[in-house]
Amino acid sequence: MRIQFSDIERPKAAAKQLVRVNSNLKLAAAQEAIARVTGYRDWHELAASLRSESAETADLYAAAMVALIDQLANDLGMLFGDVQYALTKARFFEILLSLEMQFGLRARALREYVFGTPGRGKPGTIVKSKARSLFGNVKPGSEGYLLPKSADSRGTLRVLFYDGIGTLADFEVQTPRLPIPDFLPARFWLPYGYWTLEDGAVVPYSRDYLPLWHIDLDGKITRPEPWYWIKEIKKNLNFPESCGTPGVWSHGRSHAAAIQFLRDRRVLGLPRLVEAFPLMFEAGVESVKDAVMKLQEKEQQHREIPNYAKARKNMEWAWG
Repeated sequence: MRIQFSDIERPKAAAKQLVRVNSNLKLAAAQEAIARVTGYRDWHELAASLRSESAETADLYAAAMVALIDQLANDLGMLFGDVQYALTKARFFEILLSLEMQFGLRARALREYVFGTPGRGKPGTIVKSKARSLFGNVKPGSEGYLLPKSADSRGTLRVLFYDGIGTLADFEVQTPRLPIPDFLPARFWLPYGYWTLEDGAVVPYSRDYLPLWHIDLDGKITRPEPWYWIKEIKKNLNFPESCGTPGVWSHGRSHAAAIQFLRDRRVLGLPRLVEAFPLMFEAGVESVKDAVMKLQEKEQQHREIPNYAKARKNMEWAWG
């Protein structure tokens, strides 16, 4: 499928953002890759075929966007999420993608390229709980992704719900006949609170106290690695406590406050912590922090560590 553009600035900006995300990438290589995945022979042909009609709607465009991002990620040897972030920053698709649209694209890509077709007993399938979990924190009817069985599971299943992991007996899990729409669990993107640093910048963090974004006083947003240890924290605000709902973070007033926090600061790109989500389905991964450690091991690019953080070492993951 050929993607048409009304001006050359959007693909140009996308190429520049890809170079900023991947410092090893040359601008010309990024431009040529963008031209190829959008259906052109080369950058010159793309530049010569600009159009003036209005862009397609987000719904009709979604499949093409996901396929394009995936192909570009493969061509450039980058993570899907990094390419999605770069193209979003550049407004490459000629429509402003809301945070909800970003979730939809990422979830759609994971289903197509990672989880595959749902099936009974298949990891990555979204199932429903028929009873409370063994720890009492999952209600009947809750939906979540079926995780791989542990070696010592003994008749139990682990399910990744919107707000965390629950353990259920085999007979307490139902696989719906019609597939349930995919979603991104809140543990990988929803702020549990935020730190205010000495210089006035804020760093929203996840339920596992992992950094999601860094927002400076000028409103510039960057994505720290989830394994960064944030320094020089002046104060902390916890949404559940500030909303008067301690212990309740993934719904209700706390959830609404976290979403409003993101909207007020015009946060649109997904945090890098989302890249740890598919790693929850690999062997030996029992928690979000395990997935982040796995992501840290797999990360090939050596990014410059910002002055507000330091890289956490494996031995420093024992806390919390």
